Formats: sequence, structure tokens, C-alpha cells
Amino acid sequence: TVYTLLKQYDEPRNILRNRYKYILVDEYQDTSRLQHEIFRLLASESTKICAVGDDDQSIYQFRGASVDHIFSFDKDFPNVKAFRIGENFRSTEGIVKLSRRLIENNKRRSDKDLTSMRGKGSEVFLIEGNTKKESGEIICQAIKEMMEARLVTSYSDIVLLFRSVKWGFIGGGYKEVLMNHNIPCIIHKNGSFFDNDAIRYFTEFLDLITRDNDFERSRFNDLLPRLHLKDETLNSFLEHTKITMTLEEIAPEHLKDTYNIMDPLDFKNLSSIYQLALNAKKDDPHKVLATLYTLFDLSDHFSMALSIKDSKTLSQIAYLTLLAQSYETWGGQSLRPFVDQLLMFRDKRTLEEVLLEEESDGVHVSTIHSVKGLEYKAVFVCDFDPVSRWNDDFHIPQQVMTRVAPSSDRQDNQNRLFYVALTRAKDFLFLCHSRTNKYGRPIRRNTFIEKALRDHTLKPYEPTSFRHPSKPFVLRDNPENSSISISYTAIQSYTTCPLKYQLENIYHFKCPETYHTRLGTVIHKVLEKIHLSCLHSQKVSEESILPLFRRQLKGQCFTRRDEESEAYNEGCKMLLSY
Repeated sequence: TVYTLLKQYDEPRNILRNRYKYILVDEYQDTSRLQHEIFRLLASESTKICAVGDDDQSIYQFRGASVDHIFSFDKDFPNVKAFRIGENFRSTEGIVKLSRRLIENNKRRSDKDLTSMRGKGSEVFLIEGNTKKESGEIICQAIKEMMEARLVTSYSDIVLLFRSVKWGFIGGGYKEVLMNHNIPCIIHKNGSFFDNDAIRYFTEFLDLITRDNDFERSRFNDLLPRLHLKDETLNSFLEHTKITMTLEEIAPEHLKDTYNIMDPLDFKNLSSIYQLALNAKKDDPHKVLATLYTLFDLSDHFSMALSIKDSKTLSQIAYLTLLAQSYETWGGQSLRPFVDQLLMFRDKRTLEEVLLEEESDGVHVSTIHSVKGLEYKAVFVCDFDPVSRWNDDFHIPQQVMTRVAPSSDRQDNQNRLFYVALTRAKDFLFLCHSRTNKYGRPIRRNTFIEKALRDHTLKPYEPTSFRHPSKPFVLRDNPENSSISISYTAIQSYTTCPLKYQLENIYHFKCPETYHTRLGTVIHKVLEKIHLSCLHSQKVSEESILPLFRRQLKGQCFTRRDEESEAYNEGCKMLLSY
């Protein structure tokens, strides 16, 4: 539609050309034919286009991308200036050299003189086992050795790459081996965050109560069964003949008349929903988390996950609280924009794409396609075996192949895929090969591996065979003698309520700020100023402290008007006493 509009009509094309003087397109090697043609239509004497890309990293042909757009750029756009960047600031010399040797096998590519700016570094290693399980055992050994030698600071510095996580990591037995060695892992592309019933439910509820228009009865009725309501109350809503519904129908003064709600707890819960919807219309940067926790209390998703110890659901609900806290921290003023962000994520992105950077410590497990653009200290390419057969299950008409990828070459595409995998590594790179498949049939070595072993750009891995060039091999302290750092607040939380400790410190739930936490934050800021003044021999007096306290207090948002004056009076007593 966009292409047709720009192609056939001058007015929208000229409007966009006049609006955008400069257009920057990143990852140009991943553009489709249609995208390329749209950029051609937008380019003009007044609109300049800058394209950044690397033909060696074109790996999305299955999505319609074509590497030809890089090669034909100077023909399709007038007066092109080309700049080649040959410095690699990510990887060490051995990794850059091996990666370059791989991609130079491609028949059609632009020449690049790539040089590492990080020095020689470690050698590149080949891990080779008789079976995939045996290769997995060697991988675990290498991971433990790197951790003990402090060559990596955490498990999350490491990634295992596969063509397919399902068939390679899980089906190949690697997952079982890592679990046996107690090595934690974070599996990427393992389903959508919003596929979880609880996350989908809370998102739907937030969307419903923050809309400006009236309630949608069908949506509201779909959400009711998870609200701890009595059957009689539930039926009174579900059997109601009126198709439309307004928010006022669940106002406390109308609940009994309209729906004959007699149960006190049901009456209270439905009234809470009414109050939530009213509050959602107000601008309050501290109400997003509070609204979520009210929904947790009203529905049975949270309590059920606790009762059956559903760690996955609890972790995902906890992450929802982290998203809410981040929104509040960055100055979100109302609930609706937060809901819009959730809906955008729900429609377009998986959990791993939302996270951007996983906080948990674990070895990353991912497909090669998913880590494009990322980097890790240590990379294990676990699928570096020849493809036994090309998938020709689907017949693609020749005219379609010509339009989408006229220069498509299967081996070149494979080389690009593995080039992307190899160039994710910063310090350590391991290529993994198994001598037999799961049926016991032999698997020949990749010809590239054979050549790399012969010219010594690849070295067989042996336990304790490598050392980091700039770091000595130092074993960590015995875990039995090492201490665990736990804050006083965490200990107090555990002694008061072990469940609260578990939710906050294990699942990482984020709690809404209360009156006392806001006051405490301000008090600590003022105390820090007092300490700095004393440190610099400056006079500290009541006249200097109290105005400072009032200014700091103004930055806080209180739910009631009189709360700020209460906080000021209470805080003054604390500071003067101190």
C-alpha cells in the first residue's frame, strides 16, 4: 500500500521528501525488495539517504531480504559515496582472522580488509566429541574452567549458538548435560512473554479500565471468572441481557440495584475495580505499580501461582512489576501510555526482545539469527556441522526466486550465517563438532574446520589448555569458606515474612512506593548533604537543613494533599533530632 501510494501519487511522495531531508537506514543488507524500492522513491535532490550495512551479514533471505541491494546501491541511487570501515573493535585477532577466512570463501561479496584493534588474544578452539552429549560434557568443562580462572565474570558472558534451539539444544541433549552440571542457562526464543495466561489477563484488565469509552461487556465478562467471585455474582453478570455496559454500572451505589450483588466480599472487589478505573483517568506517576498489585489481589492468577509454586509465572509477573517500576522511574505520568507500551510488546515482541538485557545470571542459549547485533565474551558455536540435506520440501517458482533473491547461493548463505555466529565473540570462540549423530552414523568434519586445523588458525581444545593472555589462572575461594552478602533489610524481611523475602529477593518483585518509603528517600538525601557539609567543614544549622528538606520533598508525589505537610512535619522532627 505504501509503495503504491508513493509510486502513483506525487503529493504524498513530495510531502515525505520535504519533511525528511536525511534518511539513515541501518542493516541495509536485511532490506526487502519492497523496502528498497520505497527508499528509492523517497530519495531526491533534497532528500539524502545514508545506508549502513555489511553484505557478509545478510542472513534473512527467508524473510525476503536480498543482499543484492547492497551491491546495486551505487546504481540505484545517484552520486553515491562509499566508505569502508575495516577496523574491528569487538573481537581479538584470532577470531577476526578465522571469521575472515570463512567469509572469503563466498563467491560474491565486497572486499574488506578487516583488522582487529584488540590485539592477539586467545586461540580459537575446536571442541570435538564422539556424540553430541560428549561434546556437551566438554563444553561444560570449558565453561567451568573459564569461570574458575575468572576469564569471564559471570555465566551471562557466555552464549551457546544453534541453528535451532528446539532441535539443537534440547533435542541434541545439551540442556540435560548443563542441568547435570548445575550450570544455569537462559533459553532465548522460548515463547512469548504474553503467551502466559497471567500476563495476558493483567494486560487485558489494564486495557479495559484505562479506556476512555464505556466498558465492553464481553471483555469484562471474560475477565470475571478469575476474580474470586461467588457463582451467583458471576451468573448475574453473565446472564445480563443488556449488550452494552458502562463503568457506572459497577459503582457501589448501582451494584445492588442492577446486579443484585449481596455478598460483601464480591461487593468490595467489584467496587475496587470501579475505583481503579476512576483512578486510571488521573495523572499520578506512582500509581502504576499500585494498580498492578490491586489486580494481583483481586484475581486468582497470583495466588494460584504461589500455591502450586509456578516459578515461570511468578518470574514473569515479577518482570511485569519491573516494567511498571521502570515506567514510573522514567517519569510516566499516567497509566494509559504504560498500557499502550504493553500492547505494543504483546503484538510484536517476545519476552527476550522486551528484556533487552537479561538480569539473571545464566549461560545464554540462542539461535544464530537471534543474536545478530549482540556480543559475548565467550561464544560456543554448537552446530558447526555440514547440513546433511537441503530442505526442498516447498517448490518456489523460478520467477519468485528471481525477484526475491536473484543471486541466492545456499553455501554462501551458510557461510554468512556462521560468519555472524563467529563474529559475536569478543575474547573466546569455540567451534563444536560431533563425530556421530543421534543414530550413531558418522558426521564428517566441515571442510572449513579441516583447513583451519591444518593452518593452525583453529586448535583442538583440551582441559586447562588455554590461558587468558593478560590474566593469571587464579582459582576462586572454596565456596564453603566464602561468604554470602545479604543486606540487613533482606534479613529483616525474611524474619518478618519469608514469603515476602522470596518474592522480593528470589523472584525480584518490585513493590509500589509507600508514604514512608518516599519520606525515607528524602531523609536519606538530606542526610547525605549534611554529611558532605561536615566533611568539608561547613556549618550545619536548622536554617540550612529545613529549606533543603522542603525542596527535596517537593519532588515527591503524594496521594493526598495533606500528606506533604505531614511528611514535612515528621521529617523535620527526625532531622533536628539527628
